[in-house]
Amino acid sequence: MKSMLKYTVIGWLLFLFISGVHPAYATRNSTIGGQIKQKIRAYYQQQFSVPEEDLTITYLRFPEKLPSATRVNSIQIIDQHQTVRLGYRTLWVQLLSNSLLVKKMPVSVKVALKKNVLVARSSIKRGMAFQPDMVRFEKVVIDRDLQEYVFSCEQLQGTEATRTIRSGRIIKRDMFQPATLIHRGEKVEIEIKTGNLVVQTEGIAKTAGSLGQWITVHSIPTGKALKAKVAARGLVCIEQRNTL
Repeated sequence: MKSMLKYTVIGWLLFLFISGVHPAYATRNSTIGGQIKQKIRAYYQQQFSVPEEDLTITYLRFPEKLPSATRVNSIQIIDQHQTVRLGYRTLWVQLLSNSLLVKKMPVSVKVALKKNVLVARSSIKRGMAFQPDMVRFEKVVIDRDLQEYVFSCEQLQGTEATRTIRSGRIIKRDMFQPATLIHRGEKVEIEIKTGNLVVQTEGIAKTAGSLGQWITVHSIPTGKALKAKVAARGLVCIEQRNTL
């Protein structure tokens, strides 16, 4: 039995020698492959600031033939995209030996994260002002643009729903917009500031607006149309330069 095993091992080594493959080549290949994947994982962990357990990387294209570990002492990950995003991405991997390029190859991946996002606790009607008790947090897998999602209630302060949102629906940024503080036809207070001097008068809003927007108001005392900035609900401001 030992004799047969000995000849089997010798035969396998002889085959590798004749074919030009070093016996440890497969092991070294897997080591380099593992190092490349570790580098890619570390790159995305750093970019998205997430723990390892919340990051999923699926390899869609990965090189089968890799140089031996003895020829490589440095691995560089190059992302040619201007913005780091989730989903389907292609990275370039450079294998170096003493700063000399050994091999450069593309690696295609699909990147996803697990993150806590806001979810509608109950149905939210269009035009309703945002309140924290409208939503709850839920950890979900995200494999597309992170900018679409909302991760804190602070991001929705001072907003209102742009549509009806069903209970359990993941909240997206485009589902809310800055709340309309002044509606067309409403009576408003106008503050006119010139240096330290503040004059208050009344007017009628000719256009609607949210916080920080410029709207047209009709001054009741003078009858003039003025451009004013929405400062609060029912309040607009005009700042004039003191030319004295």
